[in-house]
Amino acid sequence: MLVGLAVLSLLSEFASAGSIVCLVDDAQWLDRPSAEALLFAALRLDAEGIVLIIAARAGLAAPLLAQLDESTAAGLLAEHAATLSAADRYRVLAQAQGNPLALLSLPAALGTDRPLAPARPCP
Repeated sequence: MLVGLAVLSLLSEFASAGSIVCLVDDAQWLDRPSAEALLFAALRLDAEGIVLIIAARAGLAAPLLAQLDESTAAGLLAEHAATLSAADRYRVLAQAQGNPLALLSLPAALGTDRPLAPARPCP
């Protein structure tokens, strides 16, 4: 729900200057959390001046991407972000929750002024 609210807030911020169109192409490749966040936002866009167009190929079954287990996730992180401290490595592993893209993207966020949210257990 929080990610859906963040998507809605981001789209609303862009629309404050005027109406916008948001296009999501190849939606069959979206992971479940991303699709749910877009659906959450789409259901609340009626008063925002935003059009959301989602396109997917018919007849293609979207593959379900499984979370990586702890040891595989740690190995991927070690391979691509070997310079992380032990504390940062723990934070990235906790935040990514086995998502390979997050494991590759979150270490870059540590090098910016945007801190990661505190780690919290998955419900």
